[in-house]
Amino acid sequence: MIYKNGKPIVTIYTDGSWSPDEKYGGWAAILISLRPTYAIEICGSEKDTTIPRMELTAVIKALEKLTMSCEIRILSDSMYVVNGSVAAYTWRKQHWKDKKGNTINNADLWKKYIRLINHFGHHVIVRWVKAHSVNQYNNRCDFLAKNARHRLTATGIEVE
Repeated sequence: MIYKNGKPIVTIYTDGSWSPDEKYGGWAAILISLRPTYAIEICGSEKDTTIPRMELTAVIKALEKLTMSCEIRILSDSMYVVNGSVAAYTWRKQHWKDKKGNTINNADLWKKYIRLINHFGHHVIVRWVKAHSVNQYNNRCDFLAKNARHRLTATGIEVE
């Protein structure tokens, strides 16, 4: 395993999928560590959801897999996740309200996101990656998230 500042380095790719017709969604994440190299794929689905919830759920589910303090690099094709990862700390200080006093969407998930990072003292960098391009891990997450959503559509059963 490669370490930085005494912490293992983990790269996490995430993606979400959503159908506006059914309001069904899927999410997926791939966690990668080097030396020894390993990758873990996780995915799931939910009924009555939105694409922002699926994008953020993918990140949360990946963070839940970590059992020690890590240097984490999250790569997401969702600007909601990228921008929200910074804004969440401001929203928390503002009691989950925006500048106009409106309640932040998905505050329940953003609270969980911050709690998971703080629990182990992770150091997190979130970067945007272009969707549907040459990045094999982002493309794989897209495939897994869509398949999870399609399984929900076909069976009516949520999976994780």
